[in-house]
Amino acid sequence: MEYSAYVGTFAQTEKISHSLKATRQYKEYLEHILEYLTSFMYRTEPLQDIDKIFTKLQSEFEEQWANGEVPGWENKGTGKKSESQESAVDLDYYNTVEELVELGPEKLKEALTARALKGGGTVQQRAKRLFLLKHTPLEQLDRKHFAKGDDLKKEIALVEVKMKRLCEILDEVSPYSFYVFAMTCAFNHPFQHG
Repeated sequence: MEYSAYVGTFAQTEKISHSLKATRQYKEYLEHILEYLTSFMYRTEPLQDIDKIFTKLQSEFEEQWANGEVPGWENKGTGKKSESQESAVDLDYYNTVEELVELGPEKLKEALTARALKGGGTVQQRAKRLFLLKHTPLEQLDRKHFAKGDDLKKEIALVEVKMKRLCEILDEVSPYSFYVFAMTCAFNHPFQHG
């Protein structure tokens, strides 16, 4: 990819394949871009309250992530029931962990993984993990119960959203400043979209 093309597209993260996105290297690249962009914003737009922008963005992001609506990370429809619909276990019908154990290891694993929770362990452990959702909303569940790959993807998606928002603000306020930022940033942190 030519340098000039990169400058015009580096913020279009939705065009990058998920196999490239789901890596620590890509996350580090994004973090460097975000750090540089934040610093650039503080210098060129000192009256912008970046912390307030990020707080609002975080709230919106959590809702979008839960609904599978984060740009570039959307749940892709296939025309059939989603995995979560197929694997849904209505916890209202279960009063104890033992009742959930009766579902068996595969059904429990499906129900857990459909919710991005760890699906391993004994049948008893799986049932306990799923039963936690009876009284605790998924978003309030301890992170240790979630599958690790999904945590990384969510972190990466949030950094992408923050980066895009700051790019939008810079472009709205001062397109020339954004161009200068893009040129400098691209020069310092090249990453091929592939």
